[in-house]
Amino acid sequence: MKLNKFDSEIKIMFLYIAMFLCFDYSLAQDAPFTVSASYKADYVQNMSGGLEVGGGYLGYGQMGLSIDFEALNLWKNGELFIGGATTHGAMPSASFIGDFQVADNIEAGEHVYLEQFWFRQDIGQFMLKVGLQDLNEYFVESTPALEYINSSFGINSVISANMDAPIFPVMGLGVELHYSISDNLHAQLCVFDGQPSDFEEDPHNLHWTINKDESVLFLGEIHFVDDKNVVKLGGFHHANHKKCGTYLLADRKLMDNHRRDLVAFLHTACLFNVGDNDNFLNIAFGANLNGVFSLKKRDLIGLATTNAFIKNNKSESAVEFFYKYNLTDCFSLQADIQYIINPFNGEVSLPNALVGIFRLCVEI
Repeated sequence: MKLNKFDSEIKIMFLYIAMFLCFDYSLAQDAPFTVSASYKADYVQNMSGGLEVGGGYLGYGQMGLSIDFEALNLWKNGELFIGGATTHGAMPSASFIGDFQVADNIEAGEHVYLEQFWFRQDIGQFMLKVGLQDLNEYFVESTPALEYINSSFGINSVISANMDAPIFPVMGLGVELHYSISDNLHAQLCVFDGQPSDFEEDPHNLHWTINKDESVLFLGEIHFVDDKNVVKLGGFHHANHKKCGTYLLADRKLMDNHRRDLVAFLHTACLFNVGDNDNFLNIAFGANLNGVFSLKKRDLIGLATTNAFIKNNKSESAVEFFYKYNLTDCFSLQADIQYIINPFNGEVSLPNALVGIFRLCVEI
């Protein structure tokens, strides 16, 4: 029986109530239940260029419940996670910036939905994760780049723009297998549903179907890690879109002492079989300095650029600078400015845009 909209919203409401009821219990030592929650609030202002001058508020809230099977005395190293999310507010890139790479990484529209529902099992050097999950949690991921607000720093536009991928806001069904070859070498593979649900057909992401006619998305990565470097080399293939390519992520710690940390990164991705208007190449690089004014390394600045190259002589570049201050371990403020060169809305290149963003983030 298919749920109507009201029934789906009731289910989401009861999910949130159950998570809140578990919160106090999760604070106890060795509790089998752990509740997590976060909220990001952004105000975005396009000051010039793009589609038009304008601004607006948008928000993204998450709540999750993790169940530790070892704490329940069932078996070791097993975890079940269920998480809901809500997005709301303005659509800056769609409404007044008009950029291809999406300047604000929480832009998604008005939705309340089930975001993740997965099971994880660690067995020696292996980790298996199965269920509704975010591809970008472990794949095509760089810690220093995640500090930036432009979406292309989270996952490069070659993957996000050219094919259906299980990333924010709609995750997908998938299986991940991770193997720690040594302390410095790690390999991981995944296969995901190549056609995740969309909000039009499934507004609360509660109806998942897999059939033989649906496509699949494959990714594989190998990691090299030491005290100063993190290097990730990967490849992807989407059967339905007939897209395949490769990517490289390299992060290097340039300075690390009791006062300051400096980290630089270089990321690139390319598409092998290129069609009209495909984003065939993305190059991003930048650097973050932790401990600018704060003696306790509570503040951070970063400067980076992400560049998307599109077939038929089109390209878009975004230069982003931010300052972030962590008031507590749970509460941070971030001021961000982006200069977007040749914003491309899928049809024409628009006047260069100057965008300011202020972000408030709370995590528990």
